[in-house]
Amino acid sequence: MPMPASKEREAIIQIVERRVELDNRFSKIRRLGPSGGHGHFSILFRAYDKATDKDVALKFYDPLRTFASDAAYRFGSFEREARILEELSGEPDVIGWISPVNRFTEKFDAGGISLDLPFTYFALELAETDLGSVISAQTLTTEDILRRFNQMCRSIRRFHHLGYAHRDIKPSNFLIMSDGSVRLSDFGTAKKLNDNSPSLSASYIYPPGDLTYASPEILAALLDDEPKLAFTADKFALASVLFEMVTGVVLGLQLFDMRYREDLTKMMAAIKKGKRKEIFDRLIPSIADGHPLPNLFTFAPAVSFSILPLLDGLYKEMAHLDYRKRLDDFGRVRLRIESCLKVLKNEEGYRRLRERRQRAKAAREARFARSSARAEAEKKERS
Repeated sequence: MPMPASKEREAIIQIVERRVELDNRFSKIRRLGPSGGHGHFSILFRAYDKATDKDVALKFYDPLRTFASDAAYRFGSFEREARILEELSGEPDVIGWISPVNRFTEKFDAGGISLDLPFTYFALELAETDLGSVISAQTLTTEDILRRFNQMCRSIRRFHHLGYAHRDIKPSNFLIMSDGSVRLSDFGTAKKLNDNSPSLSASYIYPPGDLTYASPEILAALLDDEPKLAFTADKFALASVLFEMVTGVVLGLQLFDMRYREDLTKMMAAIKKGKRKEIFDRLIPSIADGHPLPNLFTFAPAVSFSILPLLDGLYKEMAHLDYRKRLDDFGRVRLRIESCLKVLKNEEGYRRLRERRQRAKAAREARFARSSARAEAEKKERS
């Protein structure tokens, strides 16, 4: 159940909601959900955009985070997301950009102190919901899982083709639009790997993204040695999302506990950059052997039994803990999904054929029973 906003966050939300209009363009501003979304560093609103005559989403950087110790990194990520959205404007399978970063200043009273807080925001397409909420609602059919996962792979494939690694793939970052299509979103940790611009913060040493969906090479800080490993890490996270769509269970929580993740990160971060990959490549076979990927069958998922072995094999190949053995070809992934859809379609055809045969058999038996009853009745009359 969505939690209400904290007292401080509620005060910030109300400041925005009291605005009659923003940028001479956005009006009827209302929070998304009880607390303006689930972001720790952002707040989401719904607004009417008179330029497009549509409702849109407004994403604000939480002004209360302005004075946090990692504010420079977090705000830099916020601005980077807006730039990426603008650069990708018009690309299919990616949430649409509406307007660039804008800001206003508002007074905020806290403990008797009045502060001038910056409210920074940009506008993007408004989604109906997100994949995490759909998974929680347990409304996905087997065909839904296959078709939506195919769209998700297509969006990441497109993103990679443009030179970007997402680095924070998880269910909540796939948005479901009003027409049922899936869009990739949330690019605060995304990085263009042929971009030689400096890091947002030299002191921010933690692995990017949600560590629950992070691959071992992400946890081991290998991106410092070989940034392009982020591409294969995205595929591991995609497989984790597929596992969750099928089972309703988070794969990362089945593999590593928080202590193990922290220990792996600390151990590898202590190794000099340039040497980490060499050492990790010697360690990863034993890590993979010690943390086998769970079978989908174990969780008794409500998907068609005919394709369960196919899905189990697909997710395991994409989520192999050793990145060198991971299925790394989106073309092959698409063919595997299409094979699952064909099996599912044939299974539906066989099911309908069986049902027709059963109905025909029942009709024959009913006719025979009626014929036998009439014959018996005539026999009694003659006697």
